[in-house]
Amino acid sequence: MKPHLTAALERRHVSTDEFADRMMVLRQTILKCHSRTGQYAGVRPVRLPNRRLAWPADEIEKLFASGANVEQAEA
Repeated sequence: MKPHLTAALERRHVSTDEFADRMMVLRQTILKCHSRTGQYAGVRPVRLPNRRLAWPADEIEKLFASGANVEQAEA
């Protein structure tokens, strides 16, 4: 496996842009909701020293896993 792919798989946090892409919303949507409630879809980010937000990858995966479980139950 290529080193940069291994590093990406081992990351524990994703950027706001990556999170927005995964959620299929605009970056602005994530940031606005975060500014109002401190979270987006139940996922709370970590604020980095450079003032950027780092969204926990494991929480995002749990969010998608719970959505998949609901779809299977409805089928």
